[in-house]
Amino acid sequence: MLEFLRIRTGIVLSAVLGLAACSAPEIDGPTCTGLVRDFVPAKSVVGRSSAPNVDATADLFARVFEGQAAQRADLDRDGRGIPVEILAMTTGGQYGAFSSGVLTGWTENGRPDFNVVTGASAGALITPLAFAGSAFDARLKSNTRINLNDVLSLQIVPPIPLASSVFSTKKLKRLVESEIDEPLLDRIAKRADPGQSGQEVNSVVVGAVNLKTGRFDIMDIGQYLATTPDDFATKEDCVSEAVLASSAIPVLFPPRKINGDLYADAGVRQHVFLEGLAKGQQTATQRTGQQFDVRVTLLVNGDLVVAEKDPGPGILALAGRNFQLVTDQGFRESIDRTLRVVKQNPSWTFKALVAPELPALNCKNPEPLFDKCITGALFEAGKNMTSSQPIPWLTAAELERKINEIYGS
Repeated sequence: MLEFLRIRTGIVLSAVLGLAACSAPEIDGPTCTGLVRDFVPAKSVVGRSSAPNVDATADLFARVFEGQAAQRADLDRDGRGIPVEILAMTTGGQYGAFSSGVLTGWTENGRPDFNVVTGASAGALITPLAFAGSAFDARLKSNTRINLNDVLSLQIVPPIPLASSVFSTKKLKRLVESEIDEPLLDRIAKRADPGQSGQEVNSVVVGAVNLKTGRFDIMDIGQYLATTPDDFATKEDCVSEAVLASSAIPVLFPPRKINGDLYADAGVRQHVFLEGLAKGQQTATQRTGQQFDVRVTLLVNGDLVVAEKDPGPGILALAGRNFQLVTDQGFRESIDRTLRVVKQNPSWTFKALVAPELPALNCKNPEPLFDKCITGALFEAGKNMTSSQPIPWLTAAELERKINEIYGS
């Protein structure tokens, strides 16, 4: 869920109204040929449902399944089909530290190498590390024990009509780039296409909202790195911009420009995007004749409870509270859609973990957006869950029951 929901919206935006400068900053960005998946017809979907076009992910999943069938048919040892491991991580701002802890602790309990890793917003920031494997676990701690001023700075901007954001994310980009080095990118490229043949086998994917078209665009980091002739500096910039685009919270963070288009936080449209998984599986089975053992893991990075709160007077406070409620509804609907897909495919193995609610973290007077107590507690909570035996996984029915207890069925 957009961590925008937890800040004192009126205070921050009111402060910005008092700042001044001469002109709005120009937003630059790299050209990353092949990064954005060209699945959706090039027409505007502004105003339509936030649900992604199923075809936008179905083709990607089909190619992964087909690649597995071509190279791993011998792994169908129990008659269930070729195992395909899928990891999906939701939005959540600083709650991404929970997924970092889950992955770290899970290594001690035999974490699998995922064939597909998807992430949105907070989840997107750690998708490259999750996909690369446990050898990069030490880097998962980079988003823990951090405060607001470790990753963001309030910038001097033009008056509101010309400003692109409240905060500068230069510190956050430096943090992201410090983890995206050549060994990491090489590992991702080799896992995405071990034979470097152009035949997709695995993939790490993030989503972001194209502000021009309104589309929820898919950025396939794995295939981009496996096939691009770009030099390392361009690859580093493109991967950094992809994950930053997915987490560019509107108003607070500046949008990112990739291939000439501006992108914003995935959570504006979608928090989990697995709708195309079943169609991709069916397509691959028709083409290859192989069956697949689909194993889906969902990590919910977010405080599911919207606390009762008097928004107070003033248009900014009221706008902030309304935005909180709208995005919370989108978060729930996205998880509901995912659970419907899982229930329609009973042969899949599904498991999930949900981050602790904010009061359970025992953090007094936390900083807005990022707080070292919250991120530290979330990391430890996730690590403790998956380093224990047995891991307290939730089934689809248990996750649905938990959500209904919070929201009401």
